[in-house]
Amino acid sequence: MANEGKHTAHKAKKPIDKKLLVYIIAAAVALVAAVTAVILLVSAGDKKPDEPAEPDPVVDPQPEPEHEPEPEPEPEPEPEPEPEPEPEPEPEPEPEPEPEPEYTGPYNPLTGMPMDTDITSVRPYAIMINNHRYATPQDGIAKADILFEALAEGSITRFLAVFTDVTAAEDIGPIRSSRPYYLDMTRAYDAIYVHAGGSDDAYIAMKSAKMTRVDGVNGGYEQGQLFYRDSVRRQKGLEHSLMLMPDKLVDYVKEHDYRTEHYADFEYNMKFADESAPSNSSAESIEITFRGTKTTSFQYDPETKLYTASQFGSVMTDALDDSIVSFRNVLTLFARVTVYDSYGRLKTELSGKSGRGFFFSEGKFIMINWSKADADAPFVFTDESGAEIVFGRGKTYIGIVPTDGKVVYD
Repeated sequence: MANEGKHTAHKAKKPIDKKLLVYIIAAAVALVAAVTAVILLVSAGDKKPDEPAEPDPVVDPQPEPEHEPEPEPEPEPEPEPEPEPEPEPEPEPEPEPEPEPEYTGPYNPLTGMPMDTDITSVRPYAIMINNHRYATPQDGIAKADILFEALAEGSITRFLAVFTDVTAAEDIGPIRSSRPYYLDMTRAYDAIYVHAGGSDDAYIAMKSAKMTRVDGVNGGYEQGQLFYRDSVRRQKGLEHSLMLMPDKLVDYVKEHDYRTEHYADFEYNMKFADESAPSNSSAESIEITFRGTKTTSFQYDPETKLYTASQFGSVMTDALDDSIVSFRNVLTLFARVTVYDSYGRLKTELSGKSGRGFFFSEGKFIMINWSKADADAPFVFTDESGAEIVFGRGKTYIGIVPTDGKVVYD
């Protein structure tokens, strides 16, 4: 046969028995189950004996979430302590101020106040000033260094104002007439005397003493040369109107070669200090009754250390600038005062006499003794022990009070 060597003969396929197929599948399933069981046993053998097998997770129903408690507030942190301040360096001690050098310059011999130039050898001016009620307020009295007050006639007083610098006032007045005892006050300071007329006894005494004086009534001056009449003041009376021009007065004295220097042996006999309280006895208010209804009173001001003067029911002022008239020192001297003629003119005993009095300063007072050896001698004021009193630096009032007058203080 021609095709037997080249081709393999194909046998016809027999159909697979169905029962046999079922048995084969069942055997395969059994084999897979057996292999799985072996694997599980081997895995279980790898676990430690005390370790239970983890159970299969059971899914429980999800519980409702509980409300978490609110967190407690965290405590506030304690404040950190402030660092202690570093101690400030101690300041270097300030050097003690050097004490002011003691003043050794010139003083005003009537007030004890410092001055630019030494005037102790220069004669002051003593000026008669009207103190009638109609003459007030006067011009220039606040510029006086010492102001005397004494009776003229009856219960009327006059001032004698003593100036180291008369030109400190633009005008002074009204100027009034002289009496002999005002000359005793003037001569105590070797002053140049200015007045407007005078009693017969006063003219005799002035001539006898050869006083350096300027008379506004009997001097023969042309109107306006040294004095003038104030038209407003004249309405209250001619005697209340005569005014002095201080600058022209000084020129006149120089032109006529009047003596302007003290004699070599002259002494003011006044001592001054910054503090002058004479005692511990209080006297802040003073009232002086001269005679009749005429009184002059003083009220002490502890801030200024001055006594403010009052009369005729009001504070005493200077008509030039309305300034109040006040004093650092107030003296009252009791003297014998008598009427000696039918005009009621008075004799006041000062020269060659002595007496008692009061010294007020710094709101305090002491009893004093006064004396005046003769007409040209200065007043001497001593305390009870005989020591000369010490004035406070500033202006001084001196009231010449009759022995039947009265001084009340509180």
